[in-house]
Amino acid sequence: MRRSLMRLCKLPTAEELHLSTARTSKHPVIATYPTTSVTYTLILSLLQVFRYNWCSGIPALAVPPLEPLLVAAINIHSGAGPVVLSQNYRHIQLHGLASTILTTYKADLPHYRLITNSMTPKMEFIADYVMKGRILVLPIQGKGIANVTMVNLVVKHDLIGEPVVRNGQTYMHIREYKVKFLPKRVYLHFTNLFNGDKRLGDQMNLFLNENSELVFNELKESYEKSLSSVFKNVTNTIFDKVPMNKIFIED
Repeated sequence: MRRSLMRLCKLPTAEELHLSTARTSKHPVIATYPTTSVTYTLILSLLQVFRYNWCSGIPALAVPPLEPLLVAAINIHSGAGPVVLSQNYRHIQLHGLASTILTTYKADLPHYRLITNSMTPKMEFIADYVMKGRILVLPIQGKGIANVTMVNLVVKHDLIGEPVVRNGQTYMHIREYKVKFLPKRVYLHFTNLFNGDKRLGDQMNLFLNENSELVFNELKESYEKSLSSVFKNVTNTIFDKVPMNKIFIED
């Protein structure tokens, strides 16, 4: 079975990707992927088009660095069930995205849709936080530094686009970007819980990690919604500036 293992911050060889390939005088190594009706060839990655290192960003397209990816702020809320929390995050750093690989890829370009699965060995979400609420019957509140680490994180991406025509060129603007997070394990740590009471803070962090699956599952939808907006913005910085026929070559 053919697999795609496209590393974001290292341009791999076709042999490393285990892909069927073709070389022409016009195009570099390309890989074919079936869609619902037509077969398209996808240039192995945008790296191969622009010769940039995504870890450092793509300044010409205003694409930010991936390591770390900086996010100004997001708010996470859960208002029902066993976890009722209000979390405000600022000065967010997302570490580990540079090690992400794409494990599956499907393009339905006639309908402007891309569906991919990816795997990130470890993604760390580090930020200043303010939090208040309860977990099960335990109250929790704090203000400090948060670290939410997801190990072996599988992400299901569903990108729904629409055509935008400018100067005779068609661009694929991503209108909706849906993600589903499926981590194998989640680790949580919050400094300065309960106004710096170390004993209570240590006990709560221990409790959070003993129940991390429950806690994360209750908050997962809010994380997915917030981070999908981040991913959509990063994707559109490229797709809004590069025509479709420069990214996807019809076979």
